[in-house]
Amino acid sequence: MMETDRKIAQQLKTLYKLERILLLQSELVPFLNSTINFSSFYDPTKVSLPEIGSLLMDGRVFRLAVHVENLEQHKRQAAHSGFCLLYVKVNRPTEFTVAVAVTGNTRGDLHLGKKGVFIDLENLEYPAEIIDIVDAPITVSEAFLEPIDLLKGRLKGMADKISIDQETQIQQTIQSPSPALMTGGVTVAALSSSLAYVTKTIVSIKLQSILIVVLAPLLILGLLSSIRAGWKLLRRDLGPILEASGWGINHPVPAPEWAANIFTNHPEYHRYPRKSDDDLLHTFERVVQPRRPFKKIVAWVVWGLLALSIFTQWESVLEVFNNITLE
Repeated sequence: MMETDRKIAQQLKTLYKLERILLLQSELVPFLNSTINFSSFYDPTKVSLPEIGSLLMDGRVFRLAVHVENLEQHKRQAAHSGFCLLYVKVNRPTEFTVAVAVTGNTRGDLHLGKKGVFIDLENLEYPAEIIDIVDAPITVSEAFLEPIDLLKGRLKGMADKISIDQETQIQQTIQSPSPALMTGGVTVAALSSSLAYVTKTIVSIKLQSILIVVLAPLLILGLLSSIRAGWKLLRRDLGPILEASGWGINHPVPAPEWAANIFTNHPEYHRYPRKSDDDLLHTFERVVQPRRPFKKIVAWVVWGLLALSIFTQWESVLEVFNNITLE
């Protein structure tokens, strides 16, 4: 019986070796495509070995998701990739963190605390949340508009500060009445004079000068920002992201522009029920307030006529302001 067992054991060892040979022969090419040339990364119909799932968030599917063992270490290494990365905490029985690359045509509404759904390789869904972001350019067009967004933020901050200062000053004046407050005519005259001065100054400036002074710097900054973003986008490399997750990379793994829509795309909707493009808020609005669209049209017509009358009678408006100032 022992001799028979030895013979069977030898046969089992031979079968195990044969199984390994068959597996290497059948799976060697997919293994190489996932770890050597990474061609599976660029094929939307396949999942490469480093990928552990996908993230559904902000109406998009982010396909390139890799495991993160140490968040701070991964950030330091992956920061050289040139990709905008989301670090997402996946809430399942054993919590873990994944790094997700953001590509595509727009950044969208991605911020800390944003909720989403993580789909693993077995199509199981788990709640996910952004806990950190590594910022980087996503598209050249967004980089071109970045100076305008910065200017809008600065102007909004200045307007908020002025508004707060004025409200504080008005409250202080009301709490402690001064002679200036008692003589309201002086205050109205001062405001009218200031408004007339500002109006005259704006009218005296030529439109060409306004365009040169305001738009030219924004255009130059936008072009410089676009060139810088384009250079970074051309140099994007998946290698640091994979190396930070424990993979050994021996050469750059580029991410060309056409691959951006592969890594990030919109989810596919089932044919039935069909997706409707109608805005249900407008539908319900027409039911609850059927005359509201007509009121909006009337309001816009009135505002348009008012603006047209001010534009055509601009000198008369200035004269009215001057008379108020003199009085």
